[in-house]
Amino acid sequence: MQEFKRKNPVDSVVVTVNPCCKSTKALLKLIALQLGAQLAASADDLWFNVCAKLHDGMVIIIDEGQLLTYHGLETVRSFSDFFADRGQTLGVAIIGNNGIRERIEGKAKDNYRQINNRTWQRPYFETKDVQYHDIEQLFPILTADEKTKELTFLHKIAQSGEGIRGAVRLFGNAYDAETYDLEGLANMAKFMRMDLTGIGRLI
Repeated sequence: MQEFKRKNPVDSVVVTVNPCCKSTKALLKLIALQLGAQLAASADDLWFNVCAKLHDGMVIIIDEGQLLTYHGLETVRSFSDFFADRGQTLGVAIIGNNGIRERIEGKAKDNYRQINNRTWQRPYFETKDVQYHDIEQLFPILTADEKTKELTFLHKIAQSGEGIRGAVRLFGNAYDAETYDLEGLANMAKFMRMDLTGIGRLI
């Protein structure tokens, strides 16, 4: 997500929803602030101000999308429809945990029929999908030193419930402690109380 934004700064806007900013109006404010659109007291004025800053070929990326309300999701969808009605394209990517998938595709899916009808891709990633090559790219200092045992250990951490974020935190802490060989990573993982079930045999 961040890499896409970095490569497409003019054609993308990224907002992260949080428990305090998940309503329709709060979402519009978040997008407006990222676009430099004028804030307004009413949701409809905010919507039009945001539309004025969007353009053909743009992508709106919503992180932590599982927190959005039904009306928040519908509001994001409405931007795409607004451009489609003019023969233009505006993409919307909603990123979140299983909660967003369960709402859109689960028991309440009838409520989200309009969104389902417009969804082209629904990629689903799990920690077990993390590849060794991904870890090599995340930790080039280890790749350069040919520390394959360390990379394998971090790969197993990333494939566990800790995920990539956990592997990055682990390496960061071990690096700060200046002990990021296999033993140092293992000791730091234990100190951080990470679940090493199935990983211990690597140590």
